[in-house]
Amino acid sequence: MTVAEIAKAVSFALSRRQSSLLARFSEQAIKWNKSVRITGSRNEEQFIRCHVADGLEVAKEVQSLGPSSLVDVGAGAGLPSIILAIVFPDLQVTAVEPIQKKCSFMNRMKHLLELDNFSVFVGTDDDYTESDQFQTFDVAVSRATWPAVEWVKRSQRLLSAGGTTLALEGQTRAINGSDFSREYEVDGKNYLLHHVKKTS
Repeated sequence: MTVAEIAKAVSFALSRRQSSLLARFSEQAIKWNKSVRITGSRNEEQFIRCHVADGLEVAKEVQSLGPSSLVDVGAGAGLPSIILAIVFPDLQVTAVEPIQKKCSFMNRMKHLLELDNFSVFVGTDDDYTESDQFQTFDVAVSRATWPAVEWVKRSQRLLSAGGTTLALEGQTRAINGSDFSREYEVDGKNYLLHHVKKTS
């Protein structure tokens, strides 16, 4: 499937430029993957079908919140942070990732795709909160880094007042404190995305 076909399937409107950038991102991810393992996808179509589709599902939730800043912890190859930076050019997106080779890839994508609204921090969320770059965000998201319940707790320190954690659960189960949950399917697998407002 193409990026345009995936966007239509998940009901997320993309401009021609955004579709082109997402296709180029997918191409580069597979190209880099031959020498530096950054994704489990074997080809561009699988990357688009799995990762771009998932990122656009997250984008639907981000769009409903209307934030000005977002942090993606354990961003890996920029999933979903690079996708979000592409589809929301006015959103300031920070990717936090401890593995240098994945950060090198994301920084390369920042320059190649001209993502002025995207930045990369090399380190863990603990490292980030102790660094001179630390700031809080309107939205915090993490994809398959911790169980959803643990991520909700860890993310509180990263959120501005009134901020929202997006917690993605590979199993469709509820978590305490969730303000809203939406189930969706990507490549035959079911996921649950929770909205959780900052508690204090």
